[in-house]
Amino acid sequence: YFMVTDDRPSNPEFLMFSVDENYNYVPFNKDFGPHNLGVVHHFWLESRKLLAKSTKPLLLFCRNSSSYITNAAFLLASFLVIEENMTAEEAWKPFGKFSPSPFSEYVDVSDGPHDFTLSIFDCLSAIHKARSLRMLEFSKPPQEGGFDIEFYDHFDDPQNGDLHFLVPGRFIGFKGPNSENP
Repeated sequence: YFMVTDDRPSNPEFLMFSVDENYNYVPFNKDFGPHNLGVVHHFWLESRKLLAKSTKPLLLFCRNSSSYITNAAFLLASFLVIEENMTAEEAWKPFGKFSPSPFSEYVDVSDGPHDFTLSIFDCLSAIHKARSLRMLEFSKPPQEGGFDIEFYDHFDDPQNGDLHFLVPGRFIGFKGPNSENP
């Protein structure tokens, strides 16, 4: 379940949790999201642990702010694609019922005008595609071709290059040069 609220909800029928504090997106400049695969993995793992230890349904809640709503919905829908093997369409369907839409579009880090955006649905489609190509396997251990969260988190750190494999073993993405660090 998903709830938007400015107050911490209380209902004994649900196991409630929020991503507002632990999974808050920190922009580089004027950009906005989405969370990287490391954050998606950590949320996936936390959600699986919560589901395993409770017979109650989970209720994810977030602050009533477009950025918090967008990121919480993205993480929850990503979980549905990864854990429940849903398509992007299936995972997004419950969120598409919000009217008016509280969701923000994701924008890149460039200084100029943002003439290209990504929706949560775009990101879910990419996750689903990567899973269908077996390029994103959270359930398998790294030695069997699964996602290596320790490796990912290590190289996600700017002190270790802030780089990511975009195509495993073939194509690495990292922050580009700038005037201070060509």
